[in-house]
Order: sequence, then C-alpha cells, then structure tokens
Amino acid sequence: MLKAADAPDSPLGRALARRPHLLLADDVGLGKTTVGALVAWVIACQDKRVRIYAPNEVLRRRWAEELERHVPMLRQLGAGYDRIKQGDIEKLKAGRIQVATHHALVKSHGNNEQRTACDLMIIDEAHRAKGDGSAFNEALRNLGDRAKRKLILTATPFSIRLAELEQLLQFAGATELEAVRRYASELK
Repeated sequence: MLKAADAPDSPLGRALARRPHLLLADDVGLGKTTVGALVAWVIACQDKRVRIYAPNEVLRRRWAEELERHVPMLRQLGAGYDRIKQGDIEKLKAGRIQVATHHALVKSHGNNEQRTACDLMIIDEAHRAKGDGSAFNEALRNLGDRAKRKLILTATPFSIRLAELEQLLQFAGATELEAVRRYASELK
C-alpha cells in the first residue's frame, strides 16, 4: 500500500530529493503520463502545489482523466476529484493539482501575471520548447524558476537537435553538458 510518507523512499522520491529537477525521456506509450500523474498525486497529498503543463487542450483533458483514474486507488492518501483544477493559470492552493496548457503558460508570461509558483511543475512534451526564440521556451526559462521541483517529460530526446536537448537538460538543472556533447559526437 502506497502512503504519502513512503514517497521519499521510492526511487523517484530519492531522485527528486537529490536533484529537484528530473528529465523523464522514453518512447511513446511507456507510461510517462502515468508516472507523472502518480508523482503529482503524492506531492499534492502532502499539501503541496502541483502545476502540469500539457501541449494543448486535448492532452490537458487526457492529463485530467489520468489524474482522475488514480483517485480510487489513492483515496487513502487523500486523493480526490476536488484537488484537480483545470484551465487558466491562477493562484494555486496547497494540496491542489492544476492542469493547464503550454499556451496558458505563454499567455500568463505575456500578460506579466507570473502565477506559476508551485512545489512541482510537470512539463509534458517539453521538447516543444524548441528554439531560443519561441514564446514557450521564453516562458519556461523566465517562469520555471518559480517551481521548487520540475519533472520534464519528452518522448523525443534523441530525435531532436543537440542544442534542443541541451536546453531541456539545462532547464532540468544540468550544468555540465560536455559528456552529452561527446556522446552526441560519438553517435554521429
């Protein structure tokens, strides 16, 4: 039986304790969203604030459905439908999970609202922040530091340019990227 207090003893909990920002990169369909939803629940049930950014409305609804799917199993932790908030970015109360879109993040940044403070920020399809000049990339860079922890999900880490992978790794807190560059060079 999973308990909120046990979460720090899990492999992912220990990883988040050591490094508060993680990049989860895996093939499509192997459970990144499920892992992200479970991590979101554990954090929210510890009265922490969680923000999830999905690329569009369809995936935002899928995230909400995934979160709701786990409510019966995690009810003993305090999971409940009332903890999930969908839509625009606004002030987030402790113990809540907000599911918004990349566009809502960009809009919040553009309107200078900056309502992104949270204990865990999950960015789904983070590889869409390609390019230094994109509005999504700029919003992540300027507002991402308002999250105490980040879980970055991508299914395409090796099909993107090295510079884009480096951006994702830097957003996740990586500072030493020489090994990544060397490995990419060897793959060529």
